[in-house]
Amino acid sequence: MFTFISYQGIGQDKIYKMAQKAPKPRTGLEAFHDYVSKNVQRHKKGVTGNVFVQFVVEKDGKLSNIKVLKGLGGAACNNAVIKVLQEAPRWYPGKQNGKPVRVKKILAVKI
Repeated sequence: MFTFISYQGIGQDKIYKMAQKAPKPRTGLEAFHDYVSKNVQRHKKGVTGNVFVQFVVEKDGKLSNIKVLKGLGGAACNNAVIKVLQEAPRWYPGKQNGKPVRVKKILAVKI
């Protein structure tokens, strides 16, 4: 008999790729996209395209472990996206069996 052990989340709670109830922005996804795009534009005018970011929505709704998966040209634009997400309003957390859980998300930020 084999036992498979997941090392993801050792020392912390498990990070789910999907939860029974997905995390979502408190203002709604469309408004969140607008918030991020507008705030990134303030930092990097004249740059357009998509930045794909990955992050974890924590049990309290805070965004953590933010990293760029596919960015635009230079690091300045990618760093602007990370900064805006670090300062973003909290989300409603994901839930598994009625309890808040940590959930990994990928988001395309259009700027």
